[in-house]
Amino acid sequence: MERHDLTPLVEALLFAADQPLTVNALLKAIDDDGVERADVKAVLDILAESYAHQQRGFELVRLGKGYQTVTRPRYAPWIENLLKTRRKARLSRAALETVAVIAYKQPISRIGVERVRGVDVGGVLTTLMERGLIMIKGRDPGPGRPLLYGTTE
Repeated sequence: MERHDLTPLVEALLFAADQPLTVNALLKAIDDDGVERADVKAVLDILAESYAHQQRGFELVRLGKGYQTVTRPRYAPWIENLLKTRRKARLSRAALETVAVIAYKQPISRIGVERVRGVDVGGVLTTLMERGLIMIKGRDPGPGRPLLYGTTE
């Protein structure tokens, strides 16, 4: 694969990833024997330099052993405004039922909530945690030590 083809591919992979990607993870996703570790590292350097030179609203940073595109800190106030308006969106019926069960029976495990509701609540728990409505209160001492959820103030 040519470098002019590799650069937008690596950029797309970084954009789509929800966590930092290591060079090995990028190589595995690219899945081309002609692409070497040095090629990917060179592309990462080119992208980081390009973003800095063009003064984009985001930058490529190294986090731990991986790389991730992140917004520049100076734009944080506007990003917070955007995300605040997103959080004001109404809760679905499933989310309301789930938070009601947690509020009534807290602390309660995911399994406990699923027994009451009769359906999987994994995605709903994630949404409620992202919105700051519930939090992890600890672990159940029983088998597997599942997380216990409770409401926030």
